[in-house]
Amino acid sequence: MRKRIRGLHVSLGALVLAAQYWIVPAAVGQTIPTTTGLDFSQVDFIVVAQPEHQERLYSRAVRQLREAGIYKAESGHATKKTAALTLTLKPELIGNACSGKVLYAPSLKLMEEVIVARNGSSIQDVTWSSEQAAYPVLPRSIQEIEADLDSLISRFIINYKMGNPAVSSQREFHEGDGLKHNAITKLILAEKDFPQIMSGRSADASLRGLDLESVNFMLWAGASSKPLHAQAIKRAEKAGLKLVFKPNAKTPIALNLRLDSRSLDEACPGKVLYDASLELVEQVKIKRNPSIYIWATPWSRHKTQFTNAVPFKQLETDVNELLDQFTVSYKSENTRSN
Repeated sequence: MRKRIRGLHVSLGALVLAAQYWIVPAAVGQTIPTTTGLDFSQVDFIVVAQPEHQERLYSRAVRQLREAGIYKAESGHATKKTAALTLTLKPELIGNACSGKVLYAPSLKLMEEVIVARNGSSIQDVTWSSEQAAYPVLPRSIQEIEADLDSLISRFIINYKMGNPAVSSQREFHEGDGLKHNAITKLILAEKDFPQIMSGRSADASLRGLDLESVNFMLWAGASSKPLHAQAIKRAEKAGLKLVFKPNAKTPIALNLRLDSRSLDEACPGKVLYDASLELVEQVKIKRNPSIYIWATPWSRHKTQFTNAVPFKQLETDVNELLDQFTVSYKSENTRSN
């Protein structure tokens, strides 16, 4: 299973998903960890795992954070938390779609308030993450899950200590492969049989004040990209929205529509894992330090399924469905703001 980590942000022309491992302070021109200045006593630490392993994994993670000088006695007792660090180590049953396998995507994500610069709204988004792409695997042993926990927590500790050098440590942590930087594709799968799952993020006011003329619309669907891109432009025009592809322009906001099929021949012969997504990607400010900007996805929709093949007609349907959802949200937010 390939490991994918949110890393250095890349140009919007190549951007598929916001990369938030490092950030750029406004008017500084250097990169620093997104955890810089984070008060861990204001962070809820959450472990999502199988019930029988919950306590064991939580204790193991907290012990490592405590040994690194990050998790202290007051960390678990603050009455009002402003952020949440969620460690997900729960394999999900797939059912008949891939017999004998589980879907596993270990991850560690820091969620906190960010400010959308174009309208001043405060929303929740991921400011740091490390995760593996979801993939069908044989059921994981507790030892394998613990190894994933150790790797994820180690990466967070490295990042946190780089951004907060005053934090004392009782252990040595080396960079290893923890600082590789690659854009990642989110797969949100929760139902046991995985026929089709629609999910996404649509925070209040996430599209308010969005000027579509400043947005770079990009569509990727392999060999089908060109006809589907033309279809998407026409679909938006029919709904009264103007979407424009700006290949050479430096735009602060991108609307990315991606239709991706991943072969599962090794794990599930004859099957593919198909993900259709539409995401608004832009720079936002971390509320705890508004001088710091990160790439974020304040609005998104995902559709994921196991299937034998994805015909062109299905791609067309998903393009229309995703754009229709964006249109409804966009019109709702901007009509409300007038």
